[in-house]
Amino acid sequence: MRKLFCIILAGLLLGILLTTADAAALTQSDPFIRVGLYYGNNALEYANLQNAAGCGFGYAYGVLDTNGSFISYGVISEVAITMRAASPTAYTISATGSGAVLAYVETGDSPLCVWPQGIDTVTWFKNIRYRGAFLYQRTDGGRLSVINYLPLEDYIKGVVPYEMGTWFPEEALKAQALCARSYAMTSIGRHGSQGFDLCNTTCCQVYKGLKTQSDAVDRAVEQTAGQYIRYNGEIIRAVYMSSDGGATENAENVWNTPLPYLRAVRDDWEAQTDTTYKSWTRGITARQITQILKARGNDNTDIVHAYAEYTAAGNISRLTFVDSRGKTYDYEKEAARLVLASTDYGVDIKSMRFIFEDAANPRVKSPSEFARPMSGTQDTQSSGIEAAVKSVLSAFGLRPLSEQYPAGSIPILGKSGVTYRTDFQVFGAQSGYTVSDTGINAADLTIPASSSGRYLIVGAGYGHNLGMSQYGAKAMAEAGYTAEQIVKYYYTGVTVG
Repeated sequence: MRKLFCIILAGLLLGILLTTADAAALTQSDPFIRVGLYYGNNALEYANLQNAAGCGFGYAYGVLDTNGSFISYGVISEVAITMRAASPTAYTISATGSGAVLAYVETGDSPLCVWPQGIDTVTWFKNIRYRGAFLYQRTDGGRLSVINYLPLEDYIKGVVPYEMGTWFPEEALKAQALCARSYAMTSIGRHGSQGFDLCNTTCCQVYKGLKTQSDAVDRAVEQTAGQYIRYNGEIIRAVYMSSDGGATENAENVWNTPLPYLRAVRDDWEAQTDTTYKSWTRGITARQITQILKARGNDNTDIVHAYAEYTAAGNISRLTFVDSRGKTYDYEKEAARLVLASTDYGVDIKSMRFIFEDAANPRVKSPSEFARPMSGTQDTQSSGIEAAVKSVLSAFGLRPLSEQYPAGSIPILGKSGVTYRTDFQVFGAQSGYTVSDTGINAADLTIPASSSGRYLIVGAGYGHNLGMSQYGAKAMAEAGYTAEQIVKYYYTGVTVG
């Protein structure tokens, strides 16, 4: 009886729904986005869909025009269907249970679009519920790339639970929603050659539909709907990471392009909460480094010495390796974090914030020398850190962290070891700050006649150290700061709107 009711109800509603499906993508104020689910080496031989909400109303199928508006070719009342590539320009849609072919669809160069019908439609795919429509694109090998086509706000609801814990405070979740939304809008077309905007992995943002639906996350997204983080009116590329270990970094010190809103910011907030990677230590030998570098395609002989250089914020800047011929191999910026990653030797470097030192002859004794400036050496009112923090928070009448943690001078590596300077602003400076003014030159470093052949990698944090620290956001939210205050702390000179 229920099945008969569903069929009758589907028949009544399909006509109404199809007249509005075409307009949905155009009239929706919330822009649509294409998210790659299965593609490349993970492309599928076939793909199933099943209506998840209520009894379901079947599917419309067709293509999208150049404006993203759905053009319907027909309607299927089945609630469980399977898509396959039939030729380079055609697809079949069959009933999942019986295998009976329900439609043979010629799409030309366009992907097949299957639009689930119903009100507030939710659809099962690969044991995960999704909102929106699905695009199927034939690969060169005859398999299917599967793409979720859905409103941006629904996409953000499927990102935040996987990029930040659903148990985080509301204002932290709202800050994450602002970041994820801004990042998505500046990443449209990033995977354009593969037929979609963003992938569903950490390469872009982790997205898993409604697998972990959270009322708290949904509220955070809805309360910030349509809001973006902007610099000079333009939406920013709001990258973020789990934790920075004590300081974020300037964009050009990790990647290549300077960005005015991604500047180094001293971060004492993480110390106020439990983070997953508060500290970590790795060990490696010169012999292991020799093998790792060779595996990277180098022609090095035995590595006999290695040393690190650091940015003014205390994050890694460069790793230099010297072989027995005296030839050097330099890895800078993010490559300095990634070069030694090796499953064979159990080395994984979690963040840009680590020291790399000869185990027997360390120049820097501990990351704490960089984690927080020395106290008691400088008037807090004249501190560069104080000025930087106040420039971000003064508009809100907040108490700067430097009043809780006395500010001091900045540690710099030199020939005699660690020294301290107080004649420049560093963390979060609004303008006039370049790394070359404060960085550590290789010429200032003393290379000993011999090294112990054993090295320690001691660090804190998890991620690339650019933009918002998620655990820092958690701590700020727990201290009563708003989402807007959080993002303005981690992104220099931005507005929200």
